[in-house]
Formats: sequence, C-alpha cells, structure tokens
Amino acid sequence: MFTPWLRAGARRYDWLRNVAGRIQTAVGDLRGLNALISDVAEDKNSCRQVVQELKEALDADIQDRIMKEREMQSYIEEREREVAEREAAWKAELSRREVPDSIVLFVKWG
Repeated sequence: MFTPWLRAGARRYDWLRNVAGRIQTAVGDLRGLNALISDVAEDKNSCRQVVQELKEALDADIQDRIMKEREMQSYIEEREREVAEREAAWKAELSRREVPDSIVLFVKWG
C-alpha cells in the first residue's frame, strides 16, 4: 500500500538530488566563469600596461637614436669645416710659395 508512494517519493528525491547536483555544478561553473572573466580582465589590463611600457620604451629609443643622429651629423659637419679650413690654409700657403711668372721670365732672360 505504501510501496508505490514510497517509490514515487524516492524517484522524486533522486530527481531532486539530481537537479540539486546540477544546480551546484552550474553555480560552481558560474563561479569558475566569474573567476575566469576576472582573470581575463586582469590579464587584459596587464597586457595594456605591458604594451604601454613597450610603447614608452620604443619612443625613448627613437628619441635617443634621433639625438645620436643629430650629434653624429654635427660632428661630421664640424670635421668637414676643419678639413675645408685646412685645405684653404694649404692653398694659401702654396700660393705664397709659388714664384710669379714674371720672375721666372726675368731669370731666364736676365
């Protein structure tokens, strides 16, 4: 007499346990997903931070290279000026040492 009722109750109990287990799993999965989303958000922020640091380092490197290029160009221009000055002084010295053509003619015919 109570057996069918007990069996129905047991089936309902098993079904409720099954549903409760599924709910617990779903809640655990949701907590896991929430933790995963938080981790992804933190990773995204840290990636942004790393990218920003890399950009800053690249900008600093570019500025450093530009300054070095300017310094090198200035050094080259200074050396070119020095060479031009030496060349002008050398040509002036040569022109002072050269004997004018009139003196050469005088010596030949003199």
